[in-house]
Amino acid sequence: IKIETEDRYALNVVGVHDTAMAYIKVLIPANAHVTIHEQFFPKDFLGCIVDVVVGENAQVIYIADQRASENTSVLALRRAFVGERARIKWIDIAAGAGIANSTIYTSLDGYGAVGETYGLFLGNENQLHDIAHTTIHNAPNTTSRLRTNGALDGSSKAIYRSLIDIREHATNSDGEQKEETLLLSKSAQVSSVPDLEIANNEVTCSHGVSTTNIDDRSLFYFHSRGVDTAEAKQAIVDGHLGVILDMIEDESIKLRIADALQKQYE
Repeated sequence: IKIETEDRYALNVVGVHDTAMAYIKVLIPANAHVTIHEQFFPKDFLGCIVDVVVGENAQVIYIADQRASENTSVLALRRAFVGERARIKWIDIAAGAGIANSTIYTSLDGYGAVGETYGLFLGNENQLHDIAHTTIHNAPNTTSRLRTNGALDGSSKAIYRSLIDIREHATNSDGEQKEETLLLSKSAQVSSVPDLEIANNEVTCSHGVSTTNIDDRSLFYFHSRGVDTAEAKQAIVDGHLGVILDMIEDESIKLRIADALQKQYE
């Protein structure tokens, strides 16, 4: 897919087959401002690779909206190759499928390139989310931001791996990673593996991971204001995931996704 416009552009990719396998390459020209909203709805299995080549000074927002049914297995690899002073913002929504593997790989190849990866996962029953976010700093003065928030209920599980890799020649680079998971039941489990690989000393880089539960103090706050436990938990989850949803600039897309997530949690 070659996008030949400098205006904001929305692309919906929808698959409705029992089994779907696809390779998609998106070419973003220099100076373009593009929003891509990807949606797949397979019934049984989805396997896809998406490559996004971002031209000089281009601005891209890519929303990977994965909300397949609980009997579906999803295997998705999305990669971006970002040119000089260009920027890509990934919004990785993982809220469906019995087994879902989502990998986002960003290569900052041009001077001053920026890569942002914001992830959201929501699991219940026996769902398994396997998520990997990687950013490679291949040029000087590049910037990366990785932030993922998740909530797990029932016996659901999540594996989250993140990597910021700053190469030897990528001086004056800036990387930051953070992941927070909210466990809503005693049976839910998360395994988080943040990693930094830094090959030069002229960088700024950090990472952090936290796992929390809904504590009695938080519930008491809501109860004292007449809010029952179910509504209180919903409000806490909405606030936790809303941090990532707020990264979506298109209000219509944000509201549709937020409504779908709320219905799933109910």
